[in-house]
Formats: sequence, structure tokens, C-alpha cells
Amino acid sequence: MSLTIRLTQSAALATALLWTASAQAADPKGIWYDHNGRGAVQIKDCKSGKGLCGYVVHVKKKKHAKRCGTQILGNVTSRGGGWIYSPSRGRKYTVRIKRLSDSKLRVVGNASSRLFSKTFTWKKAPDDLELCGKYAVAKKTSVDRDEDRDTRRTSRRDRDEDRDTRRTSRRDRDEDRDTRRTSRRDRDEDRDTRRTSRRDRDEDRDTRRSRRRDRDEDRDNGRLPQSEIEELEAAAARERDEDGRRRYDDDRRDNDRRYEDEDVAATPDEEVEENEDTEGVGNDRPENEVTEVFDRLIDKANEYTGGNGKRRCKLRVPYVDRVIMIPCRDRD
Repeated sequence: MSLTIRLTQSAALATALLWTASAQAADPKGIWYDHNGRGAVQIKDCKSGKGLCGYVVHVKKKKHAKRCGTQILGNVTSRGGGWIYSPSRGRKYTVRIKRLSDSKLRVVGNASSRLFSKTFTWKKAPDDLELCGKYAVAKKTSVDRDEDRDTRRTSRRDRDEDRDTRRTSRRDRDEDRDTRRTSRRDRDEDRDTRRTSRRDRDEDRDTRRSRRRDRDEDRDNGRLPQSEIEELEAAAARERDEDGRRRYDDDRRDNDRRYEDEDVAATPDEEVEENEDTEGVGNDRPENEVTEVFDRLIDKANEYTGGNGKRRCKLRVPYVDRVIMIPCRDRD
């Protein structure tokens, strides 16, 4: 069903196109040379009435110039109505015209019936044919009007192109301005970032300097933060304990070794005297003496320096051949 409809539509379209083409081919309008070539007739729609009319718009010889503008055809229809005028005879005849091709037109004039008819063939005139009289002026005016119209169109086109060019240039300028603004904004942001970074570095440097200054002042005035004091005291205590323990062990080993040597070399009488001399003292006497000496020295050092946890100094203990760490006292 759809195929049939499509074929019908295609056939109708082809028929319409052929009819339009044939109608355009059969249209006799235009400028045509007459059969003897002495003039040319322009066929166009009649200003009044129906059908087509024809006027002389070109004469070959100047002696026929008075015929310029003479109406040759009047009220010609496709059904054969209308008339044709013979300037040489001064009479009108019925006429039938038919366009045979793009360049030929058949004109049949009848005197009273078809038995007394005469057929002529007119040829198509060129577009640049020189017209006569008012038609030349009209053609010139039409040409001038067409040229003026073309000039105005060209001028309008030029103005439009110039306007588009200006708009494009303005758009380019705006884009360039926006680009410069964006670049300037980026530079400003980068500069602000660098300034902020520099300010942060300066603040951090000032903070470190202030802390260093405070530590130096505390050190010069003997005032240290409690945390540092505690840390120094703890380190000094650890060092004192480790050093004291190590020296105590060394002294104990030395004493044991000395006593062993003395026991081996002593005589029985000497042993008795020694036992009598050392009776009631015990084997812990050297250790107690060293401990008491250390305690007295540390207490003395604390009393001497105030026990404020300052830096430690080495002190050699006489008679026991030991070195201990005590708080140092700065000279005035």
C-alpha cells in the first residue's frame, strides 16, 4: 500500500514539474525580432484588459523611428483570441501565437478565416538589444535602477562586513583586556602569596629569635625553664649515680684486693694485733667512710651554689682518689 502511494506521489510530482517546464517554455513573453528583421516587438501583459500586448521597442532604420512605441499585438490569449496590427497596411487581423522554442515564436495572422491566413516566424532578440525612444530611457532607467540597487546592496554588504569587522575587533579587544586583567590578577595573587610567605618566614624568624633571646636572658640571669632544670637535674642525678656506683665498685675491688694481699703477707702476731686494732669496726668501714665523704662534699657543694641545678664541675676527692660532679659556682 505504501509503495503504491509513493509511486502515485512521484508520478504527480513529475507531471507537475513537466507541466511547469512546458508552461515556461510556451510563455511567449519577451522581445522578438519580426519576420523581416526591421524591428523588434516586446510582448508582455496588457496594462488594461486581459491577455498579452506587444509594442515596437526597436527599429533598425532611423526612417522607421516614428513607429517606435506602436502597439502591434493586443489581448492575445492562449486560445487564439487577440489581434495583430500591420503598420504597412494600417489594418488589424486576428492572430494566434505559439512559442516553438527558446529562440523561435510562430505568429499566424488571419484576414477573415483560416483560409486567408499567413504564418510568420519571429526570432528571440538578445538581452543587450538597443531600444528606441522611451523604452531606451526606461531600459536605461531600469539598468541604472538595477545598478543603483546593486550598488546599495554592495554598500550594505560592505557596511555589514565593516560592522562585523568592528564587532570582531571589539570582541578581540575585550578578550585581550580580559586576558590582561586575568594576568594582572594572577600576578597580584602571586605577589600576595610571596608577601604572605615572606611575612610568615619573618614571624617565624622573629619567634625563634625571641625564644633564643629569652633563653639567653634566662641563662645569664640563672633562670631556666622548670622543664630544663628538671631535665638537667635528672641527667646530673643519673650521671652522679652511675659515676658513684662505678667508683664504688672500683674502690671495693681495690680494697678487697689490698686486704687479700695484706692477709697473705702478714705474720700471726701482726694478724692478732690487727684484729685487736680493728675489733668492733667491721668490714664496712671503707665503704661507710667513702659514702660519708661523698655526702658531705655534695651537701657542701649544694650549700655553696644554692642547689639551683646549674652546670656541673669535676672535683677530685683527696685520699680516696675519686672524681665527682658538683654544681659549679660562677665567678663574679
